[in-house]
Amino acid sequence: MFDNFRERIKKLEEDHDNLRKIHQHVDKHKVAYAAGGAAIGSGVICIVATRQFIRPVVIHNIVQPVFNNQPVMKNVVNNTVNNVGYCTKIVQDLDDPTKLWPKVAALAAELAEEHNVSFETARTMLSKHLNGHSDNVFGRRFVTYGLGTTG
Repeated sequence: MFDNFRERIKKLEEDHDNLRKIHQHVDKHKVAYAAGGAAIGSGVICIVATRQFIRPVVIHNIVQPVFNNQPVMKNVVNNTVNNVGYCTKIVQDLDDPTKLWPKVAALAAELAEEHNVSFETARTMLSKHLNGHSDNVFGRRFVTYGLGTTG
């Protein structure tokens, strides 16, 4: 079955010079084509997996302490974790712990307005401070309180 097919391909290559060149090119660069195909395939798998896991995950945690075989209390915790959006740092002011900012950019914009500097300058100073490269920002101290998402 395949012998007839191979004979027809050889006859076509003899008759048509372009087909012979294409066949030689593919034989010469088959490793590159295989790598490209693998890259495209893994990219498709990543896209499909991302679309699958982007849905919110609901976590149900039920705690029931027991005292003398009688339930004392029943706490039901329902957390919804949204796996979407960009990761952000929640920032806390150490001088006034009740102040929280949902993003570094929000705090940087506020500091830039207070001290008449550009947003980029304030954001760079704040980033260096939060990563431990400077002691304070305009005389104030901040700490990363937690991580959040924009979605």
